Amino acid sequence: MCGKLRCAKQIINQGMVSLAQIGVCRFTKFHTTLIISGDLAKGRREQFYNGRPLLRYPSSPVENANWTNKWKGPNSLQRIYDADQLPFALKSTELDFLTLLEDGYRPPIAFKSWAHLENWCSTQPELVSVKVGRRFENSTRYLTGKVRIPSNNGSLFYSQLWVRASYSLYRKAMLEVIKESEDFDHPLPTHNVDHMVSKSWLEKYWGKDAVVNVVFSEKRINQRVGSLIETRLPSPSFGTTSVSLNAISLAKLFYDNDQDSSDINEILQEAFSRFLVSPEIDQMLNDIGRELLPGFCRQRK
Repeated sequence: MCGKLRCAKQIINQGMVSLAQIGVCRFTKFHTTLIISGDLAKGRREQFYNGRPLLRYPSSPVENANWTNKWKGPNSLQRIYDADQLPFALKSTELDFLTLLEDGYRPPIAFKSWAHLENWCSTQPELVSVKVGRRFENSTRYLTGKVRIPSNNGSLFYSQLWVRASYSLYRKAMLEVIKESEDFDHPLPTHNVDHMVSKSWLEKYWGKDAVVNVVFSEKRINQRVGSLIETRLPSPSFGTTSVSLNAISLAKLFYDNDQDSSDINEILQEAFSRFLVSPEIDQMLNDIGRELLPGFCRQRK
């Protein structure tokens, strides 16, 4: 495995792992994802889904104690919801982007127009566009299927909602996706539905026809990261028509600390600690971090 997490189905088909070593099956209306657990994913803070949100398995006795206390403490989501009340889509985006980056592919999170998004989709034959309820396709599109990984000729699962930057009902569209795919209709006061690239940035440089990936982000983290570093996204270079997954979006998705830090380096270090450790992944994360913070270097935990 060389420290990398590969597509579980591919591993099973190659006879490298048995069903007994599979930690979880991810079931949605659109597809199933199998997540490897145990020694094959050594060094990884595992994630799982079993009727509850994706959580990390602790990697040491000390972390185990801290982890247990954290999820029982006053800052836990469980103070508002039982785990069974949280939709899988709440963490699905994290899983998509985590595995894509760890396999060396940096996916797009915004395009100048639907036409540019369609050009990208044309290179992804296993990706399909699903209509969101009765909403017009020039307002919302739900992309689901698999994204190809050029480095190994493989593919990984991907399910994301895209909207026109000027579309005002994107929050309702996201909730509609969850209702259709998971039959979930509870409110989520602990989370924001947020653009992966700020609406004001998109409209300033690309106008109202720009399109963007929208995701769930824990409200406290989303607002903190947004106010601290979202304005740091540089203007696009001449001729640029897309934005790839960047440090701001990774911070919103993966920063997980009860303390609201004001140190950008600290925030990125914590967010990037969620990824596997390898020279290749370190290099990709460093490149992403340096776009926001020159001189950034990932500190391994």
